[in-house]
Amino acid sequence: MSKQYFLCGILGALALGFGAGCFYQSTQNKIAVVDVNKIVAASEQVKEMKANQDAKAKELAAWLQEADNTVKNEKDKAKQDELLQNYKEEFAAKSEEIRTQYAKELQSINDNITATITEEAKKKGYGLVIAKEFTIYGGKNITDEIVNIIK
Repeated sequence: MSKQYFLCGILGALALGFGAGCFYQSTQNKIAVVDVNKIVAASEQVKEMKANQDAKAKELAAWLQEADNTVKNEKDKAKQDELLQNYKEEFAAKSEEIRTQYAKELQSINDNITATITEEAKKKGYGLVIAKEFTIYGGKNITDEIVNIIK
Protein backbone atom coordinates (compact mmCIF):
# COMPACT_ATOMS: atom_id res chain seq x y z
CA MET A 1 0.00 0.00 0.00
CA SER A 2 2.78 2.47 0.86
CA LYS A 3 4.35 1.66 -2.49
CA GLN A 4 1.11 2.83 -4.19
CA TYR A 5 1.10 6.10 -2.20
CA PHE A 6 4.72 6.65 -3.07
CA LEU A 7 4.01 6.04 -6.76
CA CYS A 8 0.95 8.32 -6.66
CA GLY A 9 3.02 10.99 -4.91
CA ILE A 10 5.69 10.83 -7.59
CA LEU A 11 3.09 10.91 -10.37
CA GLY A 12 1.36 13.88 -8.67
CA ALA A 13 4.65 15.73 -8.33
CA LEU A 14 5.47 15.07 -11.98
CA ALA A 15 2.04 16.27 -13.07
CA LEU A 16 2.39 19.41 -10.94
CA GLY A 17 5.87 20.06 -12.34
CA PHE A 18 4.68 19.50 -15.89
CA GLY A 19 1.73 21.85 -15.37
CA ALA A 20 3.96 24.56 -13.89
CA GLY A 21 6.40 24.12 -16.77
CA CYS A 22 3.63 24.44 -19.32
CA PHE A 23 2.37 27.60 -17.62
CA TYR A 24 5.88 29.06 -17.58
CA GLN A 25 6.39 28.21 -21.23
CA SER A 26 3.01 29.60 -22.22
CA THR A 27 3.88 33.01 -20.77
CA GLN A 28 7.42 32.89 -22.15
CA ASN A 29 6.24 31.93 -25.64
CA LYS A 30 3.57 34.60 -25.85
CA ILE A 31 4.62 36.74 -28.81
CA ALA A 32 3.73 40.32 -29.70
CA VAL A 33 4.48 42.22 -32.88
CA VAL A 34 4.85 45.96 -33.35
CA ASP A 35 4.93 48.18 -36.44
CA VAL A 36 8.04 50.19 -35.62
CA ASN A 37 7.52 52.64 -38.50
CA LYS A 38 4.00 53.45 -37.30
CA ILE A 39 5.22 53.95 -33.73
CA VAL A 40 8.04 56.25 -34.83
CA ALA A 41 5.72 58.23 -37.11
CA ALA A 42 3.27 58.77 -34.24
CA SER A 43 5.90 59.77 -31.69
CA GLU A 44 5.68 63.37 -30.54
CA GLN A 45 9.38 63.22 -29.67
CA VAL A 46 10.22 62.31 -33.27
CA LYS A 47 8.00 65.08 -34.63
CA GLU A 48 9.65 67.59 -32.32
CA MET A 49 13.13 66.38 -33.26
CA LYS A 50 12.32 66.69 -36.98
CA ALA A 51 11.02 70.23 -36.48
CA ASN A 52 14.19 71.14 -34.58
CA GLN A 53 16.36 69.62 -37.30
CA ASP A 54 14.47 71.54 -39.99
CA ALA A 55 14.94 74.79 -38.06
CA LYS A 56 18.67 74.09 -37.62
CA ALA A 57 19.01 73.30 -41.33
CA LYS A 58 17.35 76.61 -42.24
CA GLU A 59 19.60 78.49 -39.83
CA LEU A 60 22.66 76.80 -41.30
CA ALA A 61 21.53 77.56 -44.85
CA ALA A 62 21.01 81.22 -43.94
CA TRP A 63 24.42 81.33 -42.30
CA LEU A 64 26.01 79.76 -45.40
CA GLN A 65 24.34 82.32 -47.65
CA GLU A 66 25.61 85.14 -45.44
CA ALA A 67 29.12 83.66 -45.43
CA ASP A 68 29.06 83.27 -49.20
CA ASN A 69 28.00 86.90 -49.62
CA THR A 70 30.74 88.07 -47.25
CA VAL A 71 33.40 86.14 -49.19
CA LYS A 72 32.12 87.40 -52.55
CA ASN A 73 32.04 91.01 -51.36
CA GLU A 74 35.65 90.90 -50.18
CA LYS A 75 37.86 92.46 -52.85
CA ASP A 76 41.23 91.39 -51.45
CA LYS A 77 42.01 87.85 -52.70
CA ALA A 78 44.14 86.98 -49.66
CA LYS A 79 41.40 88.09 -47.24
CA GLN A 80 38.83 86.28 -49.36
CA ASP A 81 40.86 83.04 -49.09
CA GLU A 82 41.26 83.54 -45.33
CA LEU A 83 37.52 84.19 -44.89
CA LEU A 84 36.69 81.13 -46.96
CA GLN A 85 38.98 78.93 -44.88
CA ASN A 86 37.53 80.30 -41.62
CA TYR A 87 33.97 79.73 -42.84
CA LYS A 88 34.81 76.16 -43.91
CA GLU A 89 36.15 75.40 -40.44
CA GLU A 90 33.17 77.03 -38.78
CA PHE A 91 30.79 75.15 -41.06
CA ALA A 92 32.49 71.84 -40.20
CA ALA A 93 32.17 72.60 -36.47
CA LYS A 94 28.50 73.61 -36.77
CA SER A 95 27.71 70.53 -38.86
CA GLU A 96 29.43 68.23 -36.38
CA GLU A 97 27.55 69.84 -33.49
CA ILE A 98 24.23 69.32 -35.30
CA ARG A 99 25.10 65.67 -36.09
CA THR A 100 26.16 64.99 -32.50
CA GLN A 101 23.00 66.54 -31.07
CA TYR A 102 20.86 64.64 -33.56
CA ALA A 103 22.52 61.34 -32.64
CA LYS A 104 21.94 62.00 -28.92
CA GLU A 105 18.28 62.89 -29.48
CA LEU A 106 17.77 59.88 -31.72
CA GLN A 107 19.32 57.54 -29.14
CA SER A 108 17.15 59.03 -26.39
CA ILE A 109 13.99 58.57 -28.49
CA ASN A 110 15.00 55.02 -29.38
CA ASP A 111 15.61 54.21 -25.71
CA ASN A 112 12.25 55.72 -24.75
CA ILE A 113 10.30 53.82 -27.41
CA THR A 114 12.11 50.57 -26.59
CA ALA A 115 11.41 51.02 -22.88
CA THR A 116 7.74 51.72 -23.57
CA ILE A 117 7.40 48.61 -25.75
CA THR A 118 9.23 46.49 -23.18
CA GLU A 119 7.16 47.77 -20.28
CA GLU A 120 3.85 47.26 -22.08
CA ALA A 121 4.86 43.80 -23.30
CA LYS A 122 5.82 42.75 -19.77
CA LYS A 123 2.52 44.09 -18.38
CA LYS A 124 0.62 42.03 -20.94
CA GLY A 125 2.72 38.90 -20.31
CA TYR A 126 4.58 38.76 -23.61
CA GLY A 127 7.91 36.97 -23.57
CA LEU A 128 8.97 38.19 -27.01
CA VAL A 129 8.27 41.24 -29.19
CA ILE A 130 9.14 41.15 -32.87
CA ALA A 131 9.03 43.94 -35.44
CA LYS A 132 6.02 43.42 -37.71
CA GLU A 133 8.24 43.87 -40.76
CA PHE A 134 9.99 40.59 -39.90
CA THR A 135 6.84 38.61 -39.12
CA ILE A 136 4.88 36.72 -41.72
CA TYR A 137 2.40 35.07 -39.40
CA GLY A 138 1.54 35.02 -35.73
CA GLY A 139 1.90 37.18 -32.69
CA LYS A 140 -0.48 39.73 -31.23
CA ASN A 141 -0.11 43.17 -32.78
CA ILE A 142 0.25 45.70 -29.93
CA THR A 143 1.25 48.66 -32.12
CA ASP A 144 -1.85 50.75 -31.45
CA GLU A 145 -1.47 50.29 -27.69
CA ILE A 146 2.12 51.56 -27.88
CA VAL A 147 1.13 54.48 -30.15
CA ASN A 148 -1.51 55.57 -27.61
CA ILE A 149 1.09 55.55 -24.85
CA ILE A 150 3.81 57.53 -26.65
CA LYS A 151 1.58 60.23 -28.12
